Amino acid sequence: MPASRYHLSPRPYPAQLPPLPYGPDDQVRKVQAGGWVSIQGRHLRLPKALRGQAVAFRPTATDGSWTIRFLTDDLGTLDLREPD
Repeated sequence: MPASRYHLSPRPYPAQLPPLPYGPDDQVRKVQAGGWVSIQGRHLRLPKALRGQAVAFRPTATDGSWTIRFLTDDLGTLDLREPD
């Protein structure tokens, strides 16, 4: 029976989450319903699993190019110099 297999997790649940690991130059955006997010007038779609989460657009060494980050993971690169 599944209920007999249940047990409390030994991992503590923090009352408050730690601050996000985003830097001062990052542009942080909240992912909207359907995975939509925008930066500098450009709308793009990220995975729906990120809905409600904060993602960062980190500038790269190339002007107009951004690395898209979620927490400590790079999700991809956005080049705003390219047409939609």
